[in-house]
Amino acid sequence: MLFGALAISGVTLGTRYNSAIESAHDSVVAIKADSIFSLVRDFHYFGSGLILVLGVINVTLLLWRGRFSRDDRWLWWGAVGTVSLGLFFQMTGNLLPMSQHDARTAFAEAGIGAQAPLIGSAIRDLALGGDSVNQATLDRWYFAHRIVGPILLLLIAFPCIRALHKELTARGWLYAAVPIVGAMVLAFMFDGPLGVSAQESDLSTGATRPMWYVLPMHAMLSYFSGLNPSLGWIGSMLIPKLALLGLLSLPIILKKSPSYAWLGRVMVFIGFTLLTLSIVGHGDKVQPPLAAEPSFETPLTTTESTAEEVDGNLAAAGRKLFEQNQCLSCHAVGNEAGGTAGPNLEGVGNRRPEAGWFIRLLRDPESLGISTMPSYSKLTESELRALAEYLRSLR
Repeated sequence: MLFGALAISGVTLGTRYNSAIESAHDSVVAIKADSIFSLVRDFHYFGSGLILVLGVINVTLLLWRGRFSRDDRWLWWGAVGTVSLGLFFQMTGNLLPMSQHDARTAFAEAGIGAQAPLIGSAIRDLALGGDSVNQATLDRWYFAHRIVGPILLLLIAFPCIRALHKELTARGWLYAAVPIVGAMVLAFMFDGPLGVSAQESDLSTGATRPMWYVLPMHAMLSYFSGLNPSLGWIGSMLIPKLALLGLLSLPIILKKSPSYAWLGRVMVFIGFTLLTLSIVGHGDKVQPPLAAEPSFETPLTTTESTAEEVDGNLAAAGRKLFEQNQCLSCHAVGNEAGGTAGPNLEGVGNRRPEAGWFIRLLRDPESLGISTMPSYSKLTESELRALAEYLRSLR
């Protein structure tokens, strides 16, 4: 029922939304300026968040009660599908306002996808349609949000309705309307965040906090990236996909049985433990749902004539460190072959001529809002200085 209400609010907002990249943010600002449409937008924003929260609670309760065997397959598949679709709508809809945070998040997500072996480049090309966030990016994400998502919703609605038809009484269907009321209350109480419009410099960087709903994946990304920069995709993509396939396969594997509650409770315990560790270790590094979006200064472009002179010997040593630490697995330098998970570093010395900024980036990237890059704090101060000097030389 909440998905249906969000579909109505989404269609309503679509009558005022302009999907041209140079006008998208202005159209959302105009929506917020209209009291009625602003309320509809806030309902859409908070309702989509409730979909995820309530969906996770629903899956948890079904696991706890052991209701995921073949007898409950439609109920289970509908519940898991609801959470998956809620996440899909969140990710595809996040870019549409085209704020600084939105553009940077989209670029970061495409970069994470690019880490996958063999198919990484194809994922990044599909997500961005270029080397940075552009009109093709917005068109693709908007299409996925308003066309692909609703089609998936219809497919998921079938098992949900089939299962709930046997489960809910008339009073139960009345209770199912409570989340709609909850989303309305949140829309009246809080203002859905909207950051400042994305600038050119925001379209090719992932330097921002990830959204709250990807916290577990972000925590696993950070962990595996710390082990090796090329392994981040295992935590952010492989493990979540395997977990999803495992959950969907439970009704196929588990035939009729009086109860599988013990197995479900073990899975709940494991999930709760992982979520707790994610919150403790990375909870302060994600973008909360009620917080204002951060704004970012546009880096000043510095010409080579006005920048501090580069130490050639130190930069050469830094280049060796750049190669030894597998930086090319994520970054290309101009036309030089390299990875696509991170931005191309050509000209980065013009945008950031200060060695101190690069040293801070290498030592603690998350302090600068860059959540997808591993820390190189294990390097000595002299090594960090040499690597920073090499990056400064890329002009």
